[in-house]
Amino acid sequence: MDDGINIMKTEVKANDALRVVSVTRDGDRLLVTIEGPDVETVTGPEARNLAYKERLNHGYNNAGLEAFGGPYPFDKANNKDLATHEDIMHAAQHMNNLSYRCQYRLTPGL
Repeated sequence: MDDGINIMKTEVKANDALRVVSVTRDGDRLLVTIEGPDVETVTGPEARNLAYKERLNHGYNNAGLEAFGGPYPFDKANNKDLATHEDIMHAAQHMNNLSYRCQYRLTPGL
């Protein structure tokens, strides 16, 4: 398996607030990116459960789950990560454009 292969780009919604935006293979691990309206939502139990359920779509029946990095702001309108304070403030002026993402890493079981 090649590192960094993007497996999925479709959107899978858990509810109106959460969705899986990408799944990428990193060696023998899966990186699942979840998007939601705020930090609490993308780091909460429902987001973790959504990421964990994604394992079944990729044959990781007995996988471990961990947050991989912290949540970060995302500009939906321009489809880009918000790296600077200026970017975040600009997106916040148009609240429909601002969301947050968090990446979870799934490691295969023994």
